[in-house]
Amino acid sequence: MYARHPLRERTGLFRPVGHHMPVAEVVLPGGPAVEVVVVHPVAPVPRTVPRWEAGIAALPPASGAGPPRVLAGDFNATLDHAVFRRLLDTGYTDAAASTGQGLTPTWPYGRALPPLVAIDHVLTDARGTAVGVRVFDVPGSDHRALFADLRVRP
Repeated sequence: MYARHPLRERTGLFRPVGHHMPVAEVVLPGGPAVEVVVVHPVAPVPRTVPRWEAGIAALPPASGAGPPRVLAGDFNATLDHAVFRRLLDTGYTDAAASTGQGLTPTWPYGRALPPLVAIDHVLTDARGTAVGVRVFDVPGSDHRALFADLRVRP
């Protein structure tokens, strides 16, 4: 995790299933602190689908309590996956979908096939709003980068 502003590690928010998913609070100058969860559940291949579903289900629901929350990363899920929609139903908004970019593919990148699916997401609770989203090619990565310009209120 990289940020222009100071980060404080947060623990105990949820129990990740699969990959390590760090949580940090970003202290914004003149604004609220924002809680950021780096998301990366296992890929939903046939033998790991139950762990993938558990990984998405374990993510913290959107909450109006505490600092505003952002979930960002490789969810290994598109907007049509039911387990992902259940997470959105807790009160999150997908930055790309809310700005008309929800179907912009991010994976795979750098292979013989062009990117086919949008599995990378930035989600905000009700205190965050996306004002723009861009996708960038990243040489050496198998994903395209998803950049979301967010406005967050306390």
